[in-house]
Amino acid sequence: MNANTITEEKRALRKELNHKLSNLSLDRQEVSDRVWQNLKNLPQLVDAITIGAYIDFRTELPTRYFIPSLFNLAEKPRRIAVPYCVDHNLDFYYLDPPKVDAEKAEPRFLDLTPQAYGILEPSEQTRALPERFAPPYAFDAILVPGLAFTPDGERLGRGAGYYDRFLTRLRPNVPLIGLAYDEQILPRVPTDVHDRRVDVVVTATRVYYP
Repeated sequence: MNANTITEEKRALRKELNHKLSNLSLDRQEVSDRVWQNLKNLPQLVDAITIGAYIDFRTELPTRYFIPSLFNLAEKPRRIAVPYCVDHNLDFYYLDPPKVDAEKAEPRFLDLTPQAYGILEPSEQTRALPERFAPPYAFDAILVPGLAFTPDGERLGRGAGYYDRFLTRLRPNVPLIGLAYDEQILPRVPTDVHDRRVDVVVTATRVYYP
């Protein structure tokens, strides 16, 4: 299959998936809680001290509800870092543990502010502190978003290539953990040589080990 055909396949599938995800009728927090029940026991995560995570945006599988739990996973302190988009690349910065609103059970990330498109990213003040920068070699595991995954770890991103570029900067063999709604698991997605597979995919009902 030539590159143009793959590109067209990706474009069509992204359009289809964006429409499908925009029309899902789900309790996002409930789904997030169920994903966490599967995620928290993964050896790849339990053994990790420095973890890269994303802050969910629009139709992405919600992470914000369980990120507070990541900080003390298995009763061990962790370092959690989230991305900031700069010059078509991702840099990661360490978070402080968020404040959790007991009434709403929703965390408040005091070191994040809305950036382009309303995406929550590390604030200017956070990025100004050298000690908050998380270099790629520091990570022990990365939670990876995507538009679709296959059971054997293939991933379709949103098309900008931010994560594919960032993942090439990690140490070899750092576990890549895809997070998805069950509706995002497909038997096949179009891929090319630049697309990175993930090592495990976690949904609310399944854990897929390629």
